[in-house]
Amino acid sequence: MTVRSNPRILVLFGIIVALFAVSILGFVFLTAIYGIIFLAISVFLSYQFVRFALSHIRSRLSTDDDGIRFHMPSNEDERFEWEEVSQCGYCTPAKGRPFAFVYSESRDRLITIPKEYEYFDELLDELRERATFTDFALPAAMTIQEKLREILGIPEAGQGDHEETDPSSE
Repeated sequence: MTVRSNPRILVLFGIIVALFAVSILGFVFLTAIYGIIFLAISVFLSYQFVRFALSHIRSRLSTDDDGIRFHMPSNEDERFEWEEVSQCGYCTPAKGRPFAFVYSESRDRLITIPKEYEYFDELLDELRERATFTDFALPAAMTIQEKLREILGIPEAGQGDHEETDPSSE
């Protein structure tokens, strides 16, 4: 993800500038104590915003002949071999921004990829070539997890025919 592919990140930096402007106004129009309090709050919030923005800018994903690798904003790395990808696709929610997703049923792991990633369209093309791809609009009352259960025919937890076993008979 880059600032070019996601210019909304610039809004965070605008907020940081506004926070420091409020701190300066606190020094000018109020006492120094309020200015120091506003400055401390501004420094703390600015640090959190910058950390958030940098973690998202540093997140990456890459594909090769064997699979897809994700470097998450949380600094976790995960790799799916193409054979592990049960379902992938493009989702347009009723509310919110469109995203791509990759799901591995064997790991029960779902990864969503915001449209703001650079080369997003090229990623969709590669996902179409390499795995089972679905393009759908998500109704407002449904989550991506519920939609995937529906597509893959997985019953919800607590539903379906489950054979009960007696643990003492093992």
